[in-house]
Amino acid sequence: MLVASHDLGVINLLCQRTMVMKSGHVVASGPTDQILPSMTLTLVSPSEFLV
Repeated sequence: MLVASHDLGVINLLCQRTMVMKSGHVVASGPTDQILPSMTLTLVSPSEFLV
């Protein structure tokens, strides 16, 4: 099964392996439990902190 989502919670629940892409290029790949913790801080946009 292939899951494409911007919701990291969904990815964490459904996927054993994760591939992260940026601008059409793979920037990280591996077991979800190793990829998501390292990518979570990277994926948050500074604009999301604006009130």
